[in-house]
Amino acid sequence: MAWLRNLSKFSNIKSSQRPNKVDPFLLLPSFTFFSHFSSQPIEEKPYVKPVEHSTGLEPTKPHEKPRVVVLGSGWAGCRLMKGLDPHIYDIVCVSPRNHMVFTPLLASTCVGTLEFRSVAEPIGRIQPAISREPGSYFFLANCTAIDEHNHMVC
Repeated sequence: MAWLRNLSKFSNIKSSQRPNKVDPFLLLPSFTFFSHFSSQPIEEKPYVKPVEHSTGLEPTKPHEKPRVVVLGSGWAGCRLMKGLDPHIYDIVCVSPRNHMVFTPLLASTCVGTLEFRSVAEPIGRIQPAISREPGSYFFLANCTAIDEHNHMVC
């Protein structure tokens, strides 16, 4: 119980008698890699518009099937793709993932009730036309902008 007696001695010392606390970060040598934590304003660089590349799909022609572009492979996108008739529409999916994850079942995979492959479903199985129809495509990409007037997805 000696530690308790020493603790009570320190707690009874007046604040003027206590030693000054030293900030431990002041003891560190100044490194140059801390410069990005500086409070100095960062110089703004002017925006440079990227070079336009037309490597995507061409617009549909009057005698072709209309094209439906689905952005994302989430619940709504996969349900829409599943309900589309590939004989009527050309289906194009743009998503950063080539699968859909059934998120409510993820907890069951953590405890071992389900396997991980039971929770993720490939887009090709949800809408088989994407992998076999000549006018339907899947692009593993992110959509950054939509040009409504020119009917383009960037």
